[in-house]
Amino acid sequence: MNAYHAAARRPLPALLAALLVAVITGVAVQTVDQPMIWSLLLLGSFLLALVLCVMGILLRDRSGVPLAPTGEMAFETPVSPYATCLAAAHTLMWVPLGISETVGDLVRGELEWPRDVFIALFAALLIVTAWIMALLSRGIRVEAAGVWRRGPWRDQMIRWDELTVPGAITAGGRRWIPAVRLRRASGRTILVPTPHPGRLATILREYAADPGRRAAIGTVAESGRIAR
Repeated sequence: MNAYHAAARRPLPALLAALLVAVITGVAVQTVDQPMIWSLLLLGSFLLALVLCVMGILLRDRSGVPLAPTGEMAFETPVSPYATCLAAAHTLMWVPLGISETVGDLVRGELEWPRDVFIALFAALLIVTAWIMALLSRGIRVEAAGVWRRGPWRDQMIRWDELTVPGAITAGGRRWIPAVRLRRASGRTILVPTPHPGRLATILREYAADPGRRAAIGTVAESGRIAR
């Protein structure tokens, strides 16, 4: 289970691995002239996608808290592997079925316009949307020194002194992504998706305004306070 949550915090390697498997499966389906073999390949990719969807649903965070203890002197936003699992599942389903099929028909001169093109575009749209949702759901880690924003490959720290100006921490993302906005002194804005934008923004403002409170980050007492 820890592997699923680790992939959710750093989804890009997991998604690239899913894309590689999907491309290999798609190429195999188009090149192997054995209906039984390519049927098994497609069935295998569908079953793997189904397993990922089920695991993502089962491991969704239901704690109801904006920040969770890590066992260290830090808190982090609970990161559910659901978005990453769903993005990997879309990749494994649609690349072999929709995209590789259209490319194969195009190479063989059997492309049916516009049906095949619409299917490929629809598949690509689903995959891109799912990847964006997964990459936006990485969350943050809160420490006494500042806020760590998880990047695709490495984390980036935002120090508390960059978040002390009025309006630096605000609740409100896009309509379909509730989030907290962190506006750095440089003017760059970072979006932190969370199901509790108002509560998380309040907690982060308290830490930014009160250096004494930051020293309690990660403690049992502070964990109980922010969970109320």
